[in-house]
Amino acid sequence: GKQGGLKGFLSRARASGSVALANMNKYGWIGARYMGKSYFVFCSTVIVMVFPLINEMSREADCVHTEKLVIADFRSKGYTDHQLAAMGYGDNALFGPAVLGA
Repeated sequence: GKQGGLKGFLSRARASGSVALANMNKYGWIGARYMGKSYFVFCSTVIVMVFPLINEMSREADCVHTEKLVIADFRSKGYTDHQLAAMGYGDNALFGPAVLGA
């Protein structure tokens, strides 16, 4: 039968603790695998989508800067805004984006 008293309590606690520890170990590994897969998907998405977007934004800023330098050179040579627009330079390049204000 079952042991009574403190000795019985400790032996039952040890047995249930080892079962709980085995379950925690099993489910811990399942959780770790799930988190690893989730982390892999997240990192892959960042590599495939975010890094190229950052590079494209940087490249676009460089192109706008270069275009503004070219426009400043044309203006110093006497070209008007109408002539620059006819050459294909848009309002953003000629006047700057509207979100920056005056």
